[in-house]
Amino acid sequence: IGWNVRSFDTVANQTPEKIVERILKNVKPGSIILLHDHLPAIIPILEQLLPALQNRNFTFVTVDELINYEPYESI
Repeated sequence: IGWNVRSFDTVANQTPEKIVERILKNVKPGSIILLHDHLPAIIPILEQLLPALQNRNFTFVTVDELINYEPYESI
């Protein structure tokens, strides 16, 4: 699955605020945001990003729901 919003969360010296600002500037309905869950800053990023997206009336769905495709295997 491809993404269309790159967060640059792996770039050194990026604050969570700067990453969230970059994402919010580029996100649109149907966007898939690239984030790396192994990074220490992921929690502060999500704590800011998710409410900001909700305030803009975005909703969150799984990738298979977004692309309307049955997954190979359900978990």
